[in-house]
Amino acid sequence: MATEQDKIPDVGTANKSFKASTVTSSKKHALDVKVVENRGRYSGNAAKWKFVFKVEKA
Repeated sequence: MATEQDKIPDVGTANKSFKASTVTSSKKHALDVKVVENRGRYSGNAAKWKFVFKVEKA
C-alpha cells in the first residue's frame, strides 16, 4: 500500500504472493503501485511507486 502524504491522501494498493516452499535461493521482487489523484486541480494524474524487496530462505 502506498499513501500520499497531503491534505487529501490518495491511496494505491497492489500485492504479490508466492508459496514459501518455492523459495530456494535469494531473489529480488518488484511491486508497482499506482496512486491516482482523486480530487483537486491534479485530479486524474497518477504516480507509480516501485517497491523492491528481497526474499531469501534462512
